[in-house]
Amino acid sequence: MKKVLFPAIVSTLILFIWQFISWAAINFHEKAQSYTDKQDELLNAIKATGLKEGAYFLPLPKPGSSTAEQEAHNTAMIGKPWVMIQYHDAFKVNMAMNFTRGLSIHFISSLILIWMIGLMANQTFMNILKVSLAIGFVGFLFYPYTNDIWYETFDTVASLMDAVVAWGLVGIFMGWYLKKA
Repeated sequence: MKKVLFPAIVSTLILFIWQFISWAAINFHEKAQSYTDKQDELLNAIKATGLKEGAYFLPLPKPGSSTAEQEAHNTAMIGKPWVMIQYHDAFKVNMAMNFTRGLSIHFISSLILIWMIGLMANQTFMNILKVSLAIGFVGFLFYPYTNDIWYETFDTVASLMDAVVAWGLVGIFMGWYLKKA
């Protein structure tokens, strides 16, 4: 149990601390959450429309539009502005639950890595580090990078750093602690 619980807890803390550094202390993701002095004006304008809580991509053709109408819309939009909105009716602060959920996901991810290491025939420091980095890269490629392909996000490099640094540090620790020399 010590061979599982202790490295899972340490890895959980590494991932959690990295996310704090990345999103708060250094704020590598600043470009994805930039400030505008027009925020009150924009929020009031959106609220005044009666928009329901949800995520929106603007502009889109109306649902049920024919393929020809969709193509005409897309052609007409080339070179024009567009926006993605995630609109919520009320700002909620629940740091305790957010921390709990974050730590839980990091713990589960760490357990999955430990399980994968246990399946490895050759548990060397480098092999464990490579598997940990592979998990980071797969996670990065599946969501942040794929999202960037379609929606031109502003923090793709920061997300890549999150994958490499966080999972690299976890791999270094796991490689040192779990290797079978």
